[in-house]
Amino acid sequence: MSQISEVSAKRFYSENRAKLADLLNTLGSSIDNDTMPVPKEFVKTSKKKTPRPPNANLIYTNTLNKFGLLDILREFCERNHINKQKLIPISKKLSKILWEDLPNKHQRFFSDLASKVTKEHKKSHPGYKFKPNRKDKKGTIKFYNPETQKMEPTCKPVHFQQTDTPFLYNHYQQAFEYNALDYHNHQQTIRYHEDNTPIYYQPADEINILEDSSISDHYMSSEDEPPSFNEKPLPQL
Repeated sequence: MSQISEVSAKRFYSENRAKLADLLNTLGSSIDNDTMPVPKEFVKTSKKKTPRPPNANLIYTNTLNKFGLLDILREFCERNHINKQKLIPISKKLSKILWEDLPNKHQRFFSDLASKVTKEHKKSHPGYKFKPNRKDKKGTIKFYNPETQKMEPTCKPVHFQQTDTPFLYNHYQQAFEYNALDYHNHQQTIRYHEDNTPIYYQPADEINILEDSSISDHYMSSEDEPPSFNEKPLPQL
């Protein structure tokens, strides 16, 4: 919207040079003849919040609008089918362009007028402090880039050590060894004839896992090799 307003302001300036020149002459004559509004007229009051004192640019822009700039802009927007809601944005852009065409003495007038308005504002509103309206920050979605960002952990990791939790550590170790030994003993219970018919043997004696601490040694000293994935699949029992 800012770019559209700037383009419209430049187009308006080029197409209405004569009208804008007459507007600046009328404004200059009012300044020279001392018929401009007094500083007190620029100090506004409000029941909800004390308004901020206007600066030189704001006073200058509002004065141009009162001298007929908005009326000329309204005709321009209607003729070119431009939304009227863009009147104020276009007038702000246009006032910056017209500021360069204003004589230096008239520019100093608005600077001095702004200083007088500030002093008058302090008299009318003693103890005033400017407090800007802060907008509430809305949540935004941030995309994670693994090449440039590092993922931070959301919680502190917990490390289990054998010295800290001997019962839990031994429990998982014994469960792993038991599963490996159970699979090994199960493989030993089945053999095949030459015609591929199974021969069943009695399973090996059960070993007390919790009392025997040499399970891993027993497994590694077995005459049979560890089971291979290339063996024939077990028949469905």
